[in-house]
Amino acid sequence: DGYLLLGVLLLGLFVWGLIIPLFSYWQFEQNEFVHYSQPAGRDMSIARANCTIYKEIPDIFECLLSFGGGTLIVRRNEQILASIPHIPFLGLRMDAIEHLLAETRVVIERSEI
Repeated sequence: DGYLLLGVLLLGLFVWGLIIPLFSYWQFEQNEFVHYSQPAGRDMSIARANCTIYKEIPDIFECLLSFGGGTLIVRRNEQILASIPHIPFLGLRMDAIEHLLAETRVVIERSEI
């Protein structure tokens, strides 16, 4: 009975960990970092200008179990604007994130005269 109870508890935590990211997640775009919180939608937006990002590894076991994962920190003028924890494969994703943030998207709207 004890093993069954422990198994059900671990299964519940696993399902909870799979469902929560569907309702609260970050999205990186060319000009900003956007946090979405469902069902409200867009919760917070941070402009990319003068922001730096870096990887922080708070726990070596988290890094090993998530294959190079850690916490992504967004800073501006030595002030932490956002901390995004528990990102798996962050070491492999850092180059793609830095490349995405290095480009600035400019949208030109045409006006009809």
